[in-house]
Amino acid sequence: MLKLIRIRNFAVVTDASLELGPGLNLLTGETGSGKSIFVEALGLLLGARASSDVVRAGASAATVQGIFDIDGNAAAQEVLAAAGIDAGDGELILRREIGEKGRSRAFANDVVVTTSLLRQLRPSLVDIHGQGDQQTLLDPTSHGELLDEFAGLSSLRTEAGVRHAHWSSVRRELEVLRQSESDRLQRIDVLSFQLSEIDRASIAAGEDETLDREKQLLTHAERITEAAGQAYAGLYDAEGSVLDSLSQVDRRLETLVRFDDRFGPFLEQLRTAKYALDDLAQYLRDYLQDIDFSAERLQTIEDRLVELDRLKRKYGGSVDAVLQTRNALVLEHTQIDDSSSRREELTSRLSVTCDNYLETAIELSRQRIAAGERLSAAVLLELGELAMGETRFAADIQTAGLNEVDRFGPAGMDRVEFLVATNPGDELRSLARIASGGETSRLMLALKTVSAPPEIPRTLVFDEVDVGIGGRVAEAIGQRLQKLSSSNQVLCVTHQVQIARFADVHFSARKETVDDRAVTAVTRLDAKGQVDELTRMIGGSAETARRHARELLRKPAR
Repeated sequence: MLKLIRIRNFAVVTDASLELGPGLNLLTGETGSGKSIFVEALGLLLGARASSDVVRAGASAATVQGIFDIDGNAAAQEVLAAAGIDAGDGELILRREIGEKGRSRAFANDVVVTTSLLRQLRPSLVDIHGQGDQQTLLDPTSHGELLDEFAGLSSLRTEAGVRHAHWSSVRRELEVLRQSESDRLQRIDVLSFQLSEIDRASIAAGEDETLDREKQLLTHAERITEAAGQAYAGLYDAEGSVLDSLSQVDRRLETLVRFDDRFGPFLEQLRTAKYALDDLAQYLRDYLQDIDFSAERLQTIEDRLVELDRLKRKYGGSVDAVLQTRNALVLEHTQIDDSSSRREELTSRLSVTCDNYLETAIELSRQRIAAGERLSAAVLLELGELAMGETRFAADIQTAGLNEVDRFGPAGMDRVEFLVATNPGDELRSLARIASGGETSRLMLALKTVSAPPEIPRTLVFDEVDVGIGGRVAEAIGQRLQKLSSSNQVLCVTHQVQIARFADVHFSARKETVDDRAVTAVTRLDAKGQVDELTRMIGGSAETARRHARELLRKPAR
């Protein structure tokens, strides 16, 4: 619901506000007083193209601000949430500023937004019908929704959308699998080659480090043998070896210990060192026996290291990385092989999801066709009361064949378009090509009157709905606006006293001269103000007009 709209430096308005209430809000005033400026401003607030022409002369910018109650309005809240805008308190403040050069900025709850976002919000907030506005009724894509609203098919339409989404999701996934079949086969060939190349090498973890050590031994076998032999001889085998000398020292210390036990710890340390050196000597002896230099073995190791280096460069830089790459290749190969079973599964699911969608879409079509006839009859009855009795109206429903998959959509298999002929003898044609602004507004009023209350109550704006009518027809329009306002907030700009009498909230626009310039001002009328305004609208004798105005305002309760 629109709680308030405020405009500043907009055309002939310096600063004016409409604080709307629930129900039927009426805006009246003399011709040329600037009533429709508020409708134009509301359109700009919700994403219409801006022009510097709206900026009041002498001002740097025009501003339009609207405050909306969106508590429970899931559609609007989803749009805001997707844009990262908080509306947790259920209030939405939109603001649009138009500069003197035509450039504009838009804000939602003080966050800068695009006009595209404003246009996304518009369907869930406001529906404008009047002077040159891109009305819902002129867009054939909206006609199916209007028909479903009339027939109470919103839930079935939603179910069709859900089932279409499931079916489309499976179609897309299956299409990707089919389109990538060539790529899949090529990838399997690559994976098979790489796995074969790694597996043929029979790599073991840490193998390159082990081979590097062995290569070092074989490459320097002569120097190693010489050094190990000399070390062994010095420790054990040569005359005057270290171990022989230590044995002699051991005996001397043992003698000393007999006379002075302070040498005991030193003797223990000597023997510990002797044992360690003895172990070393034994290791050197065994080491010398194990050295077996082989030129063939050295060549084999060098060849193996070259092969490992090639694989490391290709698959990760180390033997461990090569083995990890192999595991990843095996996993990918398995997953790609599994795609054939995935394709079979998706093909089965495609059939099920398509059947589910068709079941709902066919039922939706059946009910729409029946509802289309009822809607046409109901609208024609309403149009008769709205001075359009010679108008012919029909809901044209074109249903796609079962083989026309590209025409299946979230709203079903039907293309719904309202056709109209406003003059006797004319052919039924697209409404956008036939009806005038006033006729379109009355057609929308008729459609909205016969339709079921919407799931998301919006602000319906009617401007020019009373063009060319008066008397009984104006009274009928007023009654229908009153009926609509029981389920939607309605804002109507009117010249007709028979419509104005039904106002729940009544505003009056007047043009004044301030500092030699025209200025539009707006007042929210109290009970006395309503009588005064209806008196002005009736005209004639002031006393008679006032008495008539009071009688009109004694309208029965809803």
